[in-house]
Amino acid sequence: MDDYSCLILPGIINPLPALYDNGLINFLSELKNREIIIASISSSPLLLAKAGLLNEVQYTAGIFMQMFNIFSFIKKDNFIRQPVVKDKNIITAIGFAFREFAQLVLNELGLDVGESFMLPITKEYTEDELTFNWEDKDYQEFLEELDKYSK
Repeated sequence: MDDYSCLILPGIINPLPALYDNGLINFLSELKNREIIIASISSSPLLLAKAGLLNEVQYTAGIFMQMFNIFSFIKKDNFIRQPVVKDKNIITAIGFAFREFAQLVLNELGLDVGESFMLPITKEYTEDELTFNWEDKDYQEFLEELDKYSK
C-alpha cells in the first residue's frame, strides 16, 4: 500500500454491494493515517464512512438525506453541502462537480492544470439545492433492496 500516492473512488449508482463487501471496507479502513490522497465522488463517500475514514473530517457526497437515518456510520455533523470538500487528505464531491474534483485531485498530486481546467462550475449553490431526498416510492424501493443485504 505504500506505493500509492492517491486512491480514487468513482461514483456508484447502487452502493449497496460495495457497502457490504467486507474485503473492500477492510482495505479502505487500513488507509487511516496513511499519507495518501483519498478522493471519493458521488455516493462512494459512503464507503469511506463505513470504513471510518470520515469520522473526523468534513465531507460531501451525492447521497440522500434519508441515508443518515439508515446508516449509523454516516456522520451527519461532518457533512457539508458543497460541491467539493477537502479536509486533511480526503477529497469528496457531488457527482456533478467532477471537473472541480478532478482539478483538486490533480493539484493535490502536484500537477499544475491551470485555473480553468475543464471549464469549472461558476454557479453558487444553496444548501437546499445540494440537499437530496428520495420520494417515498424510491425510498421504499431502497429499503427493500437494503433488506436483502441485511440478512
